[in-house]
Amino acid sequence: ETRVGHFAVPNLPTFFPNTRKFSSLPMALNTPEAAEALAGKQVFMYCTGGVRCERAGTYLRALSESNVGAWKGKDKPKGIYQLRGGIQKYLEKYGEPVQKAVNNTSGKNGSNEYSAATVHDAANRATNGGDSSYRCLFRGKNFVFDPRRTDPIIGNGITKSPASQKERTSLVGRCIICSCPHDDYDNGFAPCENKEARCCKCRVLVLVCNDCRQKVRCWGESDDTVIEFKM
Repeated sequence: ETRVGHFAVPNLPTFFPNTRKFSSLPMALNTPEAAEALAGKQVFMYCTGGVRCERAGTYLRALSESNVGAWKGKDKPKGIYQLRGGIQKYLEKYGEPVQKAVNNTSGKNGSNEYSAATVHDAANRATNGGDSSYRCLFRGKNFVFDPRRTDPIIGNGITKSPASQKERTSLVGRCIICSCPHDDYDNGFAPCENKEARCCKCRVLVLVCNDCRQKVRCWGESDDTVIEFKM
């Protein structure tokens, strides 16, 4: 998910657990890296629609209070909040359609949730003096778990700092082989055609650009004239 889209707020760190599946999250949160990144901080969580954050937030709170494992001797987070409605609702308010982005050259509320408005307004005040031209803080595509693969509404967030409009981009993905900009797991095919790029060893989705795709064989392909791709 985070390979093709994520929040990026200047001067504010983001912790990516980089798990292959949600059931691996407890292990990822109980690591020295996670404890170091989250201990004593205000933690703002987000996911596709807001559902997974409910469970993740509850687990993180219990883990940080347990004083065991990687959290032994660590301060618990000052607060743990979830983005109300997830990335989906945020992009409905601050995102833009894919084609428009391509053509563009340039909460807390008492229930441990924060609204889309809270997220970008606070960040604008902290990093940008409230400049409304940098409303969207999500970069790239919202990965969804349905036949669409990604939501047609994308974020055109800030890449580095709000000093120049040229530093804004909607594409965050990179080809895993040559590192060129690329964020299409399906290489132009419809997801229902089942031609997505997957590792031959573990079958996880990988980003392989169109040029590199002609040189390697991904999972499910039978061309023996090219190299088998494994992570």
